[in-house]
Amino acid sequence: MNFNLNNDLSFSLILIPTFLISGPLIPELLTLLSISIFLYLVIKNKNFKYFKNKYTYFFILFFVIINLRSLFVSDLILSIKSTLFYFRFYLLSLSIWYVLDTNYKFGKKFLNLLIISMIILIIDAFIQYKFGTNILGMAKTHHSRVSSFFGDELVLGSYLVRLLPLTIGLYVFIHYKKFSVINAIVLFFIILMMYCGISVSGDRTAFYLSLLFLPFLFILKNIKYLKNKIYPLALLFIIFFSLFIFNNENLKKRIFNSTFSSMVYFDSKKNDKINFVLFSHNHQTHIKTAYNIFLDNKFFGIGVKQYRNFCKDKKYFVNKWSCVTHPHNIYAQFLAELGIFGFAFLFAFFIYIIIRIFNNLFIVKKTPLVLLNFLVLSGLFINLFPFAPAGNFFNNWLSMIYYYPLGFYLYSRKEK
Repeated sequence: MNFNLNNDLSFSLILIPTFLISGPLIPELLTLLSISIFLYLVIKNKNFKYFKNKYTYFFILFFVIINLRSLFVSDLILSIKSTLFYFRFYLLSLSIWYVLDTNYKFGKKFLNLLIISMIILIIDAFIQYKFGTNILGMAKTHHSRVSSFFGDELVLGSYLVRLLPLTIGLYVFIHYKKFSVINAIVLFFIILMMYCGISVSGDRTAFYLSLLFLPFLFILKNIKYLKNKIYPLALLFIIFFSLFIFNNENLKKRIFNSTFSSMVYFDSKKNDKINFVLFSHNHQTHIKTAYNIFLDNKFFGIGVKQYRNFCKDKKYFVNKWSCVTHPHNIYAQFLAELGIFGFAFLFAFFIYIIIRIFNNLFIVKKTPLVLLNFLVLSGLFINLFPFAPAGNFFNNWLSMIYYYPLGFYLYSRKEK
C-alpha cells in the first residue's frame, strides 16, 4: 500500500512543473493530491521529522501573521482566500523533500520530463517568434513578446529562469559521479537553449535575472571533469549567446534599447537633464504608491491583495499609472500589504539565503549534495532578488514555482 502511494505521490509531483505551462488549475489539483498523500503517509508512519525544523516554525509564524491581518481588512473575501490555504505551498515543499528521501528514482524521472518539456517549449517559442504563431496555431499576443503554449500569459521567460537553477543543479547531482564528455555537451546545450529561450521570450526581467545567475555557474568547476574546462566552455557560451542576441535586431532592441529608454530619459523642461527611474516609469509609480500606503500602515500593512483597493485613494495616488492589482515588486508589496512585521520575514529569509550561499562557497569538499544545495539556493536568490519587477507574491501559479525548488533545498541542506 505504502509503495503504491509513494509511486502515486512521486508521479503527481513530477507532473506539476510541466503542467504549470497549462495554467494554475491542473497543478493546483496535483498539489492537493500530493499533499494529501504526503500527510497520510507521514501520519501513518509517524515520520514527523519533516515538520520538526526551524523552517516549519518560521513558516507557521508567517502564516499566522498573514491570516490575522486578513481578518481585519475591508475586503475580507479577497484577502482571506489567498491566505487561508496558503499553507499548501509549504506542504508542497515538504512533499518533495519526503519523496527525495524515499524514492531514489524521483530526481532522474523528474529531470528527464522537465528537460523534455522545456526543449519542446523553447523550440515552440522559436517557431512563434519566427512565424508569428506556434505549432498549435496560437498567435503572439504582444508585438515584442513570445509566450508559446502559455498563450495570453506572458510568463515564458519567468518560467524558464525560475526553473533554470534547479534544472542545472539536479542534472549535476544525478550525473556527478560519472560525468563525461557527453554529460558536458548535454549540460552546455541545456544551458544555452534555456538562455536563448529566455531571450526570445522578450521578458527583460527574466533576461537580466538569467545574467545575474551566470556567476553561480562557476561552481561547476568543482566537478572533476569540468575543472580545467569551465573557462573555455564559459567563453564558448558567451560567443554563441552573444551571436544569438546581436545578430537579431528585434531581440537587441527589446532587451537593451528598450530597457535603457525605460530607465533613462531626458527632461526637456530642465535643459535635457538626465533622469533615472527604477525599472520603468510605471514600475516606479507602483513602488511610490506602495510606499505612500506603507507610511500610513507601517506595522501591519493593509492586508494581502488590498493594494488594488487603496491605490485609488487620493492621498496615496501618484498618477494615472498608480492603480494596478499589485506593486510589481515583492518588497514593495510586503511593505504596503504586510507592513514591517511581514516585510521582516521576507527580508530575513533573503539574508539567510545569502548567508547559506557564502557558507557553501567555503565548504572545501563540494559533494553532489553541496552543489545541488548551492544551485537551488541561487535559484531562491534570483526569485527573491529585491531590485527586479515581480508578479504578485501570493499568486497561485507563482507560489508553486517559488515553493517547488524549496523542497530540493530542504532535502539537500547540510544540517539535515
